[in-house]
Amino acid sequence: MEYNRSTFSILFYLNTSKKKKSGKCPVMGRISVDGKSTAFSTGMDILPDEWNAQGGLAIGKSNTSINKQIENYKSELNNHYKAMVEGKGYITAESLKNALRGIGTNRNTLMQEFAELVEEKRKSVGIKIKESTYPVYPNAYRHLKDFLATKYNVTDIPFGKVDIAFIEAYSLYLKLDLRMTPRTVKCNLIPLRTCITKAKHKGLMRQDPFFDYVSEKIIPKRPWLTMDEIERLMGVHTKHATWNFTRDMFIFVCLQASLV
Repeated sequence: MEYNRSTFSILFYLNTSKKKKSGKCPVMGRISVDGKSTAFSTGMDILPDEWNAQGGLAIGKSNTSINKQIENYKSELNNHYKAMVEGKGYITAESLKNALRGIGTNRNTLMQEFAELVEEKRKSVGIKIKESTYPVYPNAYRHLKDFLATKYNVTDIPFGKVDIAFIEAYSLYLKLDLRMTPRTVKCNLIPLRTCITKAKHKGLMRQDPFFDYVSEKIIPKRPWLTMDEIERLMGVHTKHATWNFTRDMFIFVCLQASLV
C-alpha cells in the first residue's frame, strides 16, 4: 500500500522576543508539514552570540549538550513521522508536536476499534438494538480477524492500511473463501463500515475507504406461487377483516397475473 509523502521539515531558532535577564533566549523548534507549521519549546536557552541561526545549532564546545539535545529532537520527530505515515497514512504538524509530547501516540488500530464497537453494541442490547441484531457484530469481528490471519498473517493493522483495496479484498474473501451470498457479504460489511466511520470521526483516518466502494448488486429472486399454494392461501381466514381483505387482494393479483 502506498502513501502520499508530506513535505516535512524541522527548524530550530531563538525566540529573541523572550530574552531573559541573563541575556539568554529560549531555543524553539518549528515543525512544518505541507506548508503548515507549529512551534514547541525545547526547554533550553542560550546567548544569541553562541547561536548559529543559519545552521540552527549552538556554537562552541560548552554548548555540546544543547546540540546533542537538538539532534535527539530531530531523531525523535523523524521516528514519529515515519511511524505515523506507516500507521495513519497522513500527518499534520500538530499531530507530530503532540506525538513529541506523548499525546496520541497509542491510537487504536482496526481490530481494537472494532472490539470497542462490539462491546458498545453488547451494552446497547434492549436499549438501542434488538437482541437478535447483536450477533451480527461479533460474527463480523470474527470473520475480519480470520481474514487478517489468513491473507496477511497478522492479528491487527493500523487504520492507515485500511483502503479501498483492503475493503475489496475482504469482500472477495467473504464471497469466495466463505461462500457467502451477496446479501450476507453486505451484512458483514455494515459493522466494518460503522467501525471505520467512528474511527474517521475520532480523527484516526483522513478518508473513508468505503467512499469509492461499490458493493455487488443484490437481485432478489421472486418465485411464482404454485396453484396449490394459492388454493391453500384462499383457505386461510384471519381474525381481522383488514387482513382477510389484504389476502383477497393478493390472491386477486396473483390470479390476474396468471391470465396475462
